[in-house]
Amino acid sequence: MMRQASQSGNAIKSCAAPPSRRAKLAPWQIKIAKAEMQNQVKGRLRIGDVAAKLQLSSSHFAKAFKNSVGMSPYAWFQNARLAYSMELMTGTTFTLAQIALECGFTDESHFSERFDRFVGMRPGRWRRGRMAEGETEVVVAGGATVW
Repeated sequence: MMRQASQSGNAIKSCAAPPSRRAKLAPWQIKIAKAEMQNQVKGRLRIGDVAAKLQLSSSHFAKAFKNSVGMSPYAWFQNARLAYSMELMTGTTFTLAQIALECGFTDESHFSERFDRFVGMRPGRWRRGRMAEGETEVVVAGGATVW
């Protein structure tokens, strides 16, 4: 960060951009970015592909997305994956292992660990609770769209 001394030599000014001038995405760019990440939810997130759709560098896209949405593209993507898994748990008879693979996780254990961290309980317990209550609507924090 560059600093500049005033004429008196006592005060130091910061040349960092003020918060209002930080890189942000336009609403149409956010919409495209989220749609592209939704399309990748069954596999690995390819930030470069999403950034290319917006004609931005990967690093600029990641910073602008976080400044605009309040979370990194990867965090948003993880939320979208977990939202998709919740939909599959309430709307299908897939096993948890099948859901894990469908949502792009390496295995059921990886899926369960991420789900527990996100929701606060294991997916099997969450699914049984939803089925017992007859609930099929899924509400997810973090702005992830549920299909």
